[in-house]
Amino acid sequence: MYEHSNKIDISFLPVPDKDQHDPKIGMQGWGYLPYDDPRLLEWVSSIGRDYHIRTMLEIGTFAGYSATMFLEQFDYLEKIVTIDPNNFSIGAGKALKDKYGDRVEYKQIKSGELTKGQIYDLVFIDGNHTKDAPHNDILIAMSMNPKIIMMDNIELPDVQRAVKRNGLFDLKHDPKYLYYTSEHRGRRQPGILGVFNV
Repeated sequence: MYEHSNKIDISFLPVPDKDQHDPKIGMQGWGYLPYDDPRLLEWVSSIGRDYHIRTMLEIGTFAGYSATMFLEQFDYLEKIVTIDPNNFSIGAGKALKDKYGDRVEYKQIKSGELTKGQIYDLVFIDGNHTKDAPHNDILIAMSMNPKIIMMDNIELPDVQRAVKRNGLFDLKHDPKYLYYTSEHRGRRQPGILGVFNV
């Protein structure tokens, strides 16, 4: 069992700038989860405890902030595989591997390139948020037989459509949500993080 933290240190990760997104890959999230918010950290910790998360896949490494949060907050997490085709994420993958060793595996691939037949306790979807990408990521996640799927940015129209299209809003999936405020480049915007039993 790993000790979780009340504060997330992201100082070892590369710092994104306004030019780091690759427009050919797709739209990234608007801002960042509020990693210094104790409500978020406790919510994430309780999910890790309640579902006894040992293995997880993260679709969308970006700067590595979410992977760091999971590694610090999930008491039982043994391994996270995190993927992102964005060149910027290579530095994040290396920094995560340097700090957490064999508990991290980074791959510079798109979700459609994942090997079939993999099984994870949790799949976290925070990759491309536009068009059919969120829907396709949900289908990939469901094929991995997870206990739960977690998605960020459910407030975005294409993500919301994908969740609805796959029936995840249905009460049989016991959806749980964390509403947060993201602050980025001098602006604030609401965000929604969702967890679904599958």
